[in-house]
Amino acid sequence: MTTLHTPPTQGSPAEPVAPPAPATTPSGPSGHAGIAEVARRVGAWLVSKPDNRPRPLIELLLISIGYLAYEATRIAVKSNADEAMDNAAQLWRFERVIHVDPEHVLNRALTGVSWLSQFAGYYYATLHFIVTPTVLMWLYWRHADRYRWLRRTLFATTLPSLLIFWAVPLAPPRFAVGDITDTLAEWHILGGLAPRGSEPVANLYAAMPSLHCAWAMWCALSVWFVFREKRPILAYAAWLYPVATSLDVMATGNHYLLDIAGGGVMLGFGMVFATVSGRISGPVLRRRAVVDAEEARQGALSDVA
Repeated sequence: MTTLHTPPTQGSPAEPVAPPAPATTPSGPSGHAGIAEVARRVGAWLVSKPDNRPRPLIELLLISIGYLAYEATRIAVKSNADEAMDNAAQLWRFERVIHVDPEHVLNRALTGVSWLSQFAGYYYATLHFIVTPTVLMWLYWRHADRYRWLRRTLFATTLPSLLIFWAVPLAPPRFAVGDITDTLAEWHILGGLAPRGSEPVANLYAAMPSLHCAWAMWCALSVWFVFREKRPILAYAAWLYPVATSLDVMATGNHYLLDIAGGGVMLGFGMVFATVSGRISGPVLRRRAVVDAEEARQGALSDVA
């Protein structure tokens, strides 16, 4: 005979129910363990050697060095305001002598349209700090075969430019040319990036060469190298970015036309440096890659054993 088991009625004794386990909080032992595990993984990733890519820790150190060099240059140039204005006056006279001074025309056209003037100001103040690192990270993760050469080009373009900022400070047109409208100050874009504040967010006397334009050219160059064979239309369209940036920096009164030419010269120098240094370091990197591959193979064999 089969015995049917029915649930206990209200009067029958019920099975004892264990009390719920106390919830763990991030401040408890498990929370500390989780933070330690995350820190361990991040540390392991920083010192790891990804396939065909430099170690992340080395890249972060290089970026930190570049930032510290920029900050050192910005502080050093603060005391050279008079020299920067004198240099700007000489450059402006030279541009007018050789009739390459479109800054006035572009500035008047821009200031006549309020919304466009504000857009151009924010474009100048923010976009290069967004697009340039984005392209650099994209190259690191998706196009490692192009990354080293293009990263060397970027650094060899930027660091010598910082030396020029320190040696030859140059005030932008919005400070040095009387009838150029300072669109950043007019619309108070990021505090106007003007010398009235005690801690300006940018190097105020770093007009020559234009790193805005040099970095924009570098971004276009990067996209062009990646897509020139598979997507040539996209590769050539990328050059619209440095064209737009060049028009923007002149129209907002932040750079002279010759500053843009200077940025192109510095990019050319960076490309030559990257090529020469790559030929010198290429054999070393190839030998290191062979050693790393052999170590990885030996590690895999030991794991199997």
